[in-house]
Amino acid sequence: MNVLRVLLIDDERLALLQLDKMLTELTSLTVAAAYTDPAEALQAARLSQPDIVFLDIHMPEINGMQVADELLQTCPLADIIFMTAYDVYAIEAFEINQLDYVLKPLQRSRLLQTVQRVEERKDRARREVAPLPDIPWRTTQAQELFAFLFQHHNRLVSKELLADTFWPQSEPKKAAAQLFGAMAQIRQCLRQAGAALKIRYVHDSEAYELYTPDVILNVES
Repeated sequence: MNVLRVLLIDDERLALLQLDKMLTELTSLTVAAAYTDPAEALQAARLSQPDIVFLDIHMPEINGMQVADELLQTCPLADIIFMTAYDVYAIEAFEINQLDYVLKPLQRSRLLQTVQRVEERKDRARREVAPLPDIPWRTTQAQELFAFLFQHHNRLVSKELLADTFWPQSEPKKAAAQLFGAMAQIRQCLRQAGAALKIRYVHDSEAYELYTPDVILNVES
């Protein structure tokens, strides 16, 4: 099972520290970042595309449900685990809609149970594999670049990281041109193979993304 990356959002810093400590002790999850400011968290999530988000539902400036709505638009593959003090109406809504949640103060057994349920659900999704057609690669470099994007599918990968990884000895302008050419070749090869995979470029983030609109890929094979 792949290590899942986690984002924590809670307006109480002490609560974030406690949750980070418990997740480290109880699970194999990697806490990528923790935020007390929901706006900063949303911006970070858009760029990092976390696998799981722990989200406090009661925050002073914005309701956790509003944050969740925005997260689901920008991070459609993320699982959100809501955190709340005992709130009968919120809990009833969570239960009816089969949403993941934990109660404050956090209980180790409940936290572990919830995390395991999310991990199992994601693992099942990875195993629902749609077969990929053979792709007629023209160059080894394009194939290696595609493999790198494949490992980070449905996540933004910055131009700078790709250039440094595949053309570390080239001048920035030359590396950018080589990257552009390789991406054009990958797009063409995917079209020719009829693969339901797309490469998109996000200008605001200066990053590429291999996304899968119609298939779920198994990245463990």
